[in-house]
Amino acid sequence: MSKYFFLLLALFFSSFTIYAQYGENLTFVSGDYKFNSVYDSVNYCSALSITKNGKEIFKGECSDMISSINEYDLEGNGKKQIIIEYYTGGAHCCTYLAISQLKENSLVILDTLFLGNVSYQILDLDNNGKKEILTMNDMFAYAFTNFAQSQFPIAIYQFRNNKLKFVNDEFEKVVLKDIDELEKQLKEYTSAGFECPKDASDDTFNTDAGAVKALLAPIVADYFSIGRTEEGYDRIKKVYKCPDRDNFIKILKNEFKLK
Repeated sequence: MSKYFFLLLALFFSSFTIYAQYGENLTFVSGDYKFNSVYDSVNYCSALSITKNGKEIFKGECSDMISSINEYDLEGNGKKQIIIEYYTGGAHCCTYLAISQLKENSLVILDTLFLGNVSYQILDLDNNGKKEILTMNDMFAYAFTNFAQSQFPIAIYQFRNNKLKFVNDEFEKVVLKDIDELEKQLKEYTSAGFECPKDASDDTFNTDAGAVKALLAPIVADYFSIGRTEEGYDRIKKVYKCPDRDNFIKILKNEFKLK
């Protein structure tokens, strides 16, 4: 399940969500409530207002651009949450979600999820009536090579008791499928062979060695998320025999806390 696969999913998913093109206004209706997002092209921000039966009950200040508004019964209990997607603007950045609920004629933000520059889907992975947010963690963007070749581990969240919870360990099969997709891309380099840096201190950014590390890193992170961290490091030891391997492992353990 590569970064590019998620982009394709997003194209499919967009047909079910109210999305705004950059700089456009947005309207979303939920029962008696009407959400209006007005984009300010001078200050590059969106102002959200909510009316109930034509009467304004909420008016927010101009903040980051609102790119989508939708509602989901995330917990499968009949109570719907309003999910507002914000976009901060800038190169390769940044999207975040505000999980909200209408309470006593007011919009209350229950939790937020920072996505960075990745897509997401909201779906029922295990068909139990509860929704998961399926996305990626862009923690390795630019870490080992350029952004286009950077790869990211899968991230799965559930909404429980008004908070988002990271639940990769409850969806091991989904995570292992993501590892399989990363391994397929990795095989393209290992089958053809790739050039190692001559010295452990050499920069591997924008090299095949850097691209290999950019694939191995999310493999380790995926294994870490399901409690099988050492399997990820075993893959590094088997695949990446370059002089900077120990430093690569050290970076993953110390800087990215994958230990």
